[in-house]
Amino acid sequence: MAVSPRSVEEIVESMGDTMDGIDPTIDTTKGPIAVLLYAFSAELTRAEQMAGYLSILYNLEQAEDIDDDDVENIGNNYGLDPDVGRLADVIITYYRLSRPEEGLSYKVYEGDLVGSEDGRFIFAVTEDVTMDGDNADVYFNADEQRYEINVPAQSVSVGDDFNLTEGTINTLFTPSADFDGATNPDPAQNGEDPLSKMEFRNIVWNNLQALDSDMAGNLIQTVLDADPVGIKDVRLLGSTDYANFERLSVTRGRTAYDIYVITDTITPEVMTYTALGGETVIPIENSPVQSVQYVNVDGVPVPFAFLPDLRKEYRRSPRADDRVELTGDDLQPGQIVEVKYFYYSKINDAQTQIEGGQKPFGNDVLARLAYPIPVFIAAKLLTDAAEDRDRVEANILDFTDSYMKDPVSPSPTRVVFPDTMDPRDYEDQVESTITGVASFNVINFNRLDNAVRDVAVIEFNGVNEYAVLSPNFLII
Repeated sequence: MAVSPRSVEEIVESMGDTMDGIDPTIDTTKGPIAVLLYAFSAELTRAEQMAGYLSILYNLEQAEDIDDDDVENIGNNYGLDPDVGRLADVIITYYRLSRPEEGLSYKVYEGDLVGSEDGRFIFAVTEDVTMDGDNADVYFNADEQRYEINVPAQSVSVGDDFNLTEGTINTLFTPSADFDGATNPDPAQNGEDPLSKMEFRNIVWNNLQALDSDMAGNLIQTVLDADPVGIKDVRLLGSTDYANFERLSVTRGRTAYDIYVITDTITPEVMTYTALGGETVIPIENSPVQSVQYVNVDGVPVPFAFLPDLRKEYRRSPRADDRVELTGDDLQPGQIVEVKYFYYSKINDAQTQIEGGQKPFGNDVLARLAYPIPVFIAAKLLTDAAEDRDRVEANILDFTDSYMKDPVSPSPTRVVFPDTMDPRDYEDQVESTITGVASFNVINFNRLDNAVRDVAVIEFNGVNEYAVLSPNFLII
């Protein structure tokens, strides 16, 4: 029960009443007794104030009364930064008043600065963008009578003050010989101030509340229900796992979940796109994409490169911005682009299932494709004299593939997230399971991505990694 700290006077009066109850002849209002009462009461007041403050820290009810240093300390305990805000995003239109010349390129570079006329709000360009003089008509804006390209930019500081209205970012602070000016046709957005103490308190509460194991189990079951056959295994990773959670930069301390899915189901898809003109990169409609088979422009195959989204926040998920890049001629307005690709449809199915179910406390939940870890195995085999060595080797290969999928209970179909794989256990299981094996000695057993020894117990991170057998599997 929370009790408000008492004033010195209230404690003096209370202690005086207590002493009067013990001995009414003692005068507590003057002399040494009164001095002692006031001294003790002052110390007790400070102690009660500290107890009251500790109560505030414990229950976080009166967040506005918590000292700034203690807010930071609470954040450190939960891996949160209360001082983090968000940068504002905006599309800047750079323009030329004169027609671009054929054979020349006009560039805006990552890091170029634009801003408001008074210089209070500065934005930095986030990627290089080029205007190609050979396709000048593509960039012409007939309404404004000028040649334009759109360039993404972010504010150089955080805060909602950077969410400027359209047309207010109109000054080039990085001089450009290629462009006459710039403006923002739409408002800047997403800028956020650092969290208030109450907002921060709510995030901490959510982090505590969302750890409910029943809710986590419900989420896992929700994903498995999307396809009990195509989805092999599921692991839930919360935003409190700061070592492995990949979306900390976008969740800003708010509780979120990534659900990692093991699946080998890929689905072919053909998409069509009508060119605006000048594009070299085309977003793919469904992600995550496994591969791109072809790209046709007006029915003619063209050279291309597949560009998977490598941003750790969204890679291997339905929010990934996977693309194809045309490595030949730029597109002309009205051309029809056809792309055939293969994507992990079960990840999309899982996300759809999540969005239709109950999410813990309304938090963001994202389905993601788990990470396959290639495991290299080489071993020396001695077969029984009467056995066909080729047949024994084929049986070992089949068993090893099953062992990679589930080292505890090897299965040709079930796949699980392992914690470890022990080479001695693998040897023992081969010798005890495969008929015709006289001896089987492992000489290589390791992860291909971080091996430091030829033979070692393989450790996985326990949240989003699973084993696959390297095609270099060798028996000698």
